Amino acid sequence: MIKQNVVDSVLKSAIGKMQDEAAALIGEEIRLSELSFNTHSKESIFEIPRDKCALSRLEASGDFSGEAYLVFPLKDAVLLGAKLIMLPEEEIAEKVKNPQFDGEEADAWGEVANIIVGALTASIEELFPKKLHFKRTVTEPLISTKVDVESDAPFPPGNYHVATAKVGIGHKELGDLELIFPLEVLGMETPPAPSAAAEAPPAEKTESKTAGQSAANGEKTSPGQQSTAQNSEERAAATKVAAAPQEPAREPSGEEAAASPAEPASEPESGDKPAGTIPQATVNKILETAFKEIAKDVSDLIAQQVTCEKLSYSALSKEEYFALPRDKAAMARMAASGEAQGEAYLLARQKDAILLGGKLIMLPEDEIEAKVKEANFGEEDRDAYGEVANIITGSLTKILDDLYPRKLHLKRTEVEAIVPTKVDVDGSDPFAPGQFYLGSCKLALEGKELGELDLLFPLDLLGIKLDIPESGAEPKEKGSTTAGRSAGEGLKEGQKRTEAAQEGSRRQAAVHQNQAEDSKSAGSGGRPAETQPADPTPHVLVVAENDELAAMICTPLKERGLPYRCLSFKDDVRQCAREIRISGAILAMSEVADQGFALAIKVCPILAEGAPMIIAGPEWTRTLVLKAVRYGACDILVTPAGAEEVQAKIDEHLAERLAANQ
Repeated sequence: MIKQNVVDSVLKSAIGKMQDEAAALIGEEIRLSELSFNTHSKESIFEIPRDKCALSRLEASGDFSGEAYLVFPLKDAVLLGAKLIMLPEEEIAEKVKNPQFDGEEADAWGEVANIIVGALTASIEELFPKKLHFKRTVTEPLISTKVDVESDAPFPPGNYHVATAKVGIGHKELGDLELIFPLEVLGMETPPAPSAAAEAPPAEKTESKTAGQSAANGEKTSPGQQSTAQNSEERAAATKVAAAPQEPAREPSGEEAAASPAEPASEPESGDKPAGTIPQATVNKILETAFKEIAKDVSDLIAQQVTCEKLSYSALSKEEYFALPRDKAAMARMAASGEAQGEAYLLARQKDAILLGGKLIMLPEDEIEAKVKEANFGEEDRDAYGEVANIITGSLTKILDDLYPRKLHLKRTEVEAIVPTKVDVDGSDPFAPGQFYLGSCKLALEGKELGELDLLFPLDLLGIKLDIPESGAEPKEKGSTTAGRSAGEGLKEGQKRTEAAQEGSRRQAAVHQNQAEDSKSAGSGGRPAETQPADPTPHVLVVAENDELAAMICTPLKERGLPYRCLSFKDDVRQCAREIRISGAILAMSEVADQGFALAIKVCPILAEGAPMIIAGPEWTRTLVLKAVRYGACDILVTPAGAEEVQAKIDEHLAERLAANQ
């Protein structure tokens, strides 16, 4: 059977896609907000007051079959349909005032409904564990106050899963859009009949009411609400298990709790969870610091403000992690070495991975927007995000090296796409079942909220000693104090950055972090004090593969009167750094290849702090641009280039900096 958290996660993604597709169709901003997902009986569905509605029937086929329903207020359906066919505003207002559902109004809304159903089907095909396809058939008026809940009209009695979203267009708020699915159409388990709950023996404990107890006491509780209440208790029990491994006599392991949530707590096997020595509070504080470092370094890398907000920390099983509401993810594996060996995981939404990767390789904004909307995490996107993941892993490793009580080093290996709703929690992909510790934050880019960034560690890798809640104590809300403080501090950190550390230093940060293992001597932070240059005048270093390229770059510099030093690929750039102060560099290669990038590795550490580096060459591809950025470039120049093009790059990156440092 398909679990509710999986269904809700898929429907949440589908509603987001509906919003984008409907907005594109109508040509105005559409909002679908205040999402809710609940299971109801037919009777409880029609207890909710509604205006006259348009009901569209959706034929389901695939691994499950049947019929689902799309319900929307009639006047709002007429409004959106009229917007679609571009009627004058006066005529739209008149039609909404006296909504009739026939002729062109019905046809126009039908087109909008088709887009909504298409978005639903596309998301289900992409994310749902089973094959399922929906097709709109007919649309008819619905007057909810006239529905006989015992009849088969407009649909038979039974249990239904209902997804609801508030709709808005422009500055106007509309009514609710409802998607109503019979449980069997989604492959969900039908809850027990109310009579079975009512016949249950009295509970011995009264700490909390179950849905069955509420029914026995005469309270109104739909079968769906019973199921939701039971699921809540199961999740609460599993959370307590994960948080209190030191009390084996009272609580089972996370896997046992998932297998039989309604059973009394049983004694777990000895060693079910690794006994750690590092206090949970210490781990949380270190991860908080790591999130700050991640925000700072990623901001430096892409030259835009990134923050990590709403921090939270929890121990959980694989099953519990994939029960969290998560969209399609980009997962980077991090090989761990030191006092413990194994693998940790970095997970971000694929949309956010595409966005950050696109920013890194400097794609045009409209192209980034289109790629994010398409959300196809292809090879180029994977390569670009891989460099962002390198920086994140480097930031995390730096903090662990500085602060963690045990030696633990992480190195990013593979990046892969996963669909959380399709993960087999008992299988070995993308990682084996077990107990994990999760540090999570909400990413934001220039103040715009993105999705979650998750750091997931096997418990034994961290050697963590989990806190034991005091008897009767209420669990703390995740990240309630620490997260709020951290978000504020992270924002202040970003505000403290100065203009002097923009493009060049951002790119150099990438080089130093990514190559820390292989070239510590080259990327350890610039020249030592004893090798200060003989001439402190700021110069541009030009390194050209041939005389023609040298003339192309040096002539505009000479005409501008900017100090420069020109070298060939065979010259010693380190010796040059002892002679002059290098406040910017231009590398010009006849072919964009490894030889030139190897030279970039040598040049980057000898640049003055924050100094930019431009790499020039012919026939750039996105992969090569990515590589240039990885090795420290703040920009590229496509050759052959005219004097005006070279001059423009000099003005953009070098002239002002050299003048300021004179």
